[in-house]
Parts: sequence; C-alpha cells; structure tokens
Amino acid sequence: MIQVHVGATPWRFDSSRAHHFFTPARLMTTLEIQQHINSAIEAQFENLTSESGEMMTSEGGDGRFFGKVYATRYSGIGRDVFLAIGETDKKVQIVKLGKSEVLKPKKDDLNMLLLKELQIEIKS
Repeated sequence: MIQVHVGATPWRFDSSRAHHFFTPARLMTTLEIQQHINSAIEAQFENLTSESGEMMTSEGGDGRFFGKVYATRYSGIGRDVFLAIGETDKKVQIVKLGKSEVLKPKKDDLNMLLLKELQIEIKS
C-alpha cells in the first residue's frame, strides 16, 4: 500500500487489486475521535467530569464550524477544556480541543492536540 498526496487529499494505491486504482484515505468518524480523546483524558485525570451534546451553529456558521457540532466539556482538570467536532462550510472535518484545531485529523493529529493542550503524551 502506497500513500500519496494529490493536492490536499491523501490517496492510497493498493497494488494488490487487479484493476489498480486510487481510493481516498478514510477519515476518522466522530465516534472514533471522541473515544480516542476521551480515553486519553480519562487515563490522565482522576477527578474528571464531562458533559457532551450536539448543537447546530447559527445560520451561516460560527466562523469555523458549520451545521451540526458535537461538543464535550471536560472539568476537574485544572480548567474547563472543550472538544468540538464538526465540519467547515466547505464540508471538511474539523476538530478543536481547547484553543487548538486540526482539519481531517488522523490519530497522530489528535495526539498532537492532546500534547499541546493538556500535556498528554500518547506513545504510538
């Protein structure tokens, strides 16, 4: 399997297929992102509380997010930290943790957010 970048989109070439074609790399689902972030934070902090919900941005979006946003507030870790997962107006997946954000995240990108915002280091 070879992964290449064409513009901003990563593509994978699977040479095991007889018809040899490119397929876009799979994005993480909202649930996979939530589980990855939650498990890392829960493993690091003892007195953690969290509350989650879904919301819609106002018409026209809020500047970064557009449409439905999945949000979680983490408390009991020294300060409140928010996780937001949604899409931009261009239908690109966006994840924001604290003050940092990433588009079309992979696990390494989420690990970078955890390290930057909460000093949680995940060994890959």
